[in-house]
Amino acid sequence: MTISSIGTAVGRDYPTIAAWLAAIPADLVTADDTWIGELYNDSEFTVTTSIDIKNTITDATHYVELRAATGESWSANSALKYDSTQGACIRRVSGNFEVIEISQDYTKITGIQIKQDGTSGGGIVGKANNCTVERCLIENQATSGAYCIDGQGNGPWEILNNAFITRVDALINFQQSGDIIENNTFVRTGTKGGSGITNPFAGSGALNLKNNAFFNFNAVASNLNGCTGSNNATDLANVGFGVGNQENLVPTDEVFSIIEGSEDLRSKGNNLVGSGVNLAAITIDFRGTSRPNPPAIGCWEADRTMIAETGAFTYTGSDANFFTNTLKAKTGVFSLVGNDAYIGLTNVILESGNYTLTGNDATLLNPSDNSLNRQADTRKNWARIPKRRATLTKRIKRTLR
Repeated sequence: MTISSIGTAVGRDYPTIAAWLAAIPADLVTADDTWIGELYNDSEFTVTTSIDIKNTITDATHYVELRAATGESWSANSALKYDSTQGACIRRVSGNFEVIEISQDYTKITGIQIKQDGTSGGGIVGKANNCTVERCLIENQATSGAYCIDGQGNGPWEILNNAFITRVDALINFQQSGDIIENNTFVRTGTKGGSGITNPFAGSGALNLKNNAFFNFNAVASNLNGCTGSNNATDLANVGFGVGNQENLVPTDEVFSIIEGSEDLRSKGNNLVGSGVNLAAITIDFRGTSRPNPPAIGCWEADRTMIAETGAFTYTGSDANFFTNTLKAKTGVFSLVGNDAYIGLTNVILESGNYTLTGNDATLLNPSDNSLNRQADTRKNWARIPKRRATLTKRIKRTLR
């Protein structure tokens, strides 16, 4: 396995992606090698012609991967849109074609931000088979012939844990039986229209979609006959296939913004949280946060830590819910207000803080032994607060010894 650094800082193996590609051996299988290029966010990678991955022989264990180096992909809790300060990124600044062209089978693109700022074209075009795009943010600002990924009928492909922002289409021409599209967030900015997936496979149930969120499109897919899967979400009245779906959602209740220029695809933690189906192959989200079971729909798991030092944390909404791994209160007050409000807790740390849960069928679920193991009777009370059609207020003040 050959792992090379790519960046403009002194000491990197290659200063450009093109230089790294030019060094790929002609036959990785015979060489018994895997060719991995790791991008560093020394500066934004800007291109005026397509980055073309090609000209070698590969297989499932001898592949090409362009990925963000460790610590160089998106990890911050900040607005989820293209941001060159938040991780390794590639931007096409002009022209009419894609940012990356994949002409080599068994190619992987992982953890990179990709933006099309040209007049038309897409983020990635796929002219090869058995490729994977995972934990990438692909944003397309073109208004003509625009897309995030064009599968060009090749496959099968795996599209996992990505964030897609487009003015026109997101995915187009995914037409191979076995294409897998899971835990992605699709957003069209500006006027509502188009499809999240355009011109998919026309056969019966060949495109596998699970745990995806689609907002501001006229349809999840332009041809639903080719789609199968479950636990997808949309602002439309009907996903059009599968079970376990979340429908008729309000985009601004689910993600922070789909407004062009100020997009933010982070989940707010409403209907998307805990509504997905567990997928063995997806254990982390877009930024590397562990996925619980069940996971959220979309690329982003909502923050699972609530901390109030001297302030207050209030979460209000219809069917309000908040899953958290850690609830810490010193002198703060936590309030969750809404019909069918609930919190799923796994680690409760209360010093002198207050916790308030208010709503019809309000429920507090599953604290762990970590924080209350000295108070078995208290732990039992927390775990077994009954559902009831009334306002439920529970205040607890506890100093841990």
